[in-house]
Amino acid sequence: MLKVVLAYNVIPARRTVLNLICMQLKAKLRVVQPEEFEEPVGYLAGVPGIASKAVMDKMAAAIAAAKEARAAEADEGAAAESGEAGATGAAQTVAAPSAPSAPAEAAPEADADDVDAPVPADALTREFVFLCGFDRPTLDRFLGSVQRSPLKKIDQKAMLTPTNVTWSGATLLREIAREHEYMKRNRGSMHGT
Repeated sequence: MLKVVLAYNVIPARRTVLNLICMQLKAKLRVVQPEEFEEPVGYLAGVPGIASKAVMDKMAAAIAAAKEARAAEADEGAAAESGEAGATGAAQTVAAPSAPSAPAEAAPEADADDVDAPVPADALTREFVFLCGFDRPTLDRFLGSVQRSPLKKIDQKAMLTPTNVTWSGATLLREIAREHEYMKRNRGSMHGT
């Protein structure tokens, strides 16, 4: 898989340094614009088989329409059978199949430990990088390069996983911001202080 860094809300001066680090690691830097925040991160990173939000919405609508049509046909068939059964005196009840909801992005589930960690109001404006196609040695080189550079650190970052590949950037930004706030609040208690 191609190495890609998705950059959300990275100001131009920091983006220049980030781009140099990406070039050293032979990774592509992709600046994500606010109007792209609802797109799946896998789509933005070029992961094969991950479609854009527009395509996914059309597919979900087509699936829902097909299920509604099948349910209507089942209802018509049940009504016809009911009419025939009435003629012979036998009562028959047929339940129409329920149409499951259209496929949607699986939202992160709240953990019992972090229920009290609300999503920060500024979640969609925080600097965030999303790393795709990085193995552990490349991740370590990336993090080391960030620390040695004028960037010094990037507070919010995540890597592509099978779980988050279809999440929108906005969902990921909110989840990572929530986790970041939780970790900041509980840092002292995790170290026994």
